[in-house]
Amino acid sequence: MHETGLDELKAAIEREFEALKDGELTLPDGDIDAIRSYFALPQLPARERDRFDTADAGYLAWLTRNTAAHKRDDYAMVTISLKPIGGIPGDATDAQMETVADIAERYGFDEILRQPRAEPCSAACRPR
Repeated sequence: MHETGLDELKAAIEREFEALKDGELTLPDGDIDAIRSYFALPQLPARERDRFDTADAGYLAWLTRNTAAHKRDDYAMVTISLKPIGGIPGDATDAQMETVADIAERYGFDEILRQPRAEPCSAACRPR
């Protein structure tokens, strides 16, 4: 990039893309459909929205910090931090993992995802 400059690099990438996009590297539609099926959303039951009491300041603070939007607006992703307050991150204890597993079984369809540089989280939470 230093030799050609950003604009020339972009133009070269676009030319190469145009030359390759419909060539032998193009996947058949069946392969693309198979790949898409691996990433299909699970069949999640509909759930009640806005059923939580956000008048509780402590709960609202937790909700704001520890949940993120899900692809479906009636679900949320929940982050559970296992790092001790003021401590350094490290491995989870067996008791912590058992607790996370119990929470996932009850609220998260028995699913736990470990994200890089983050603690385990449940993929989706649902009321019981």
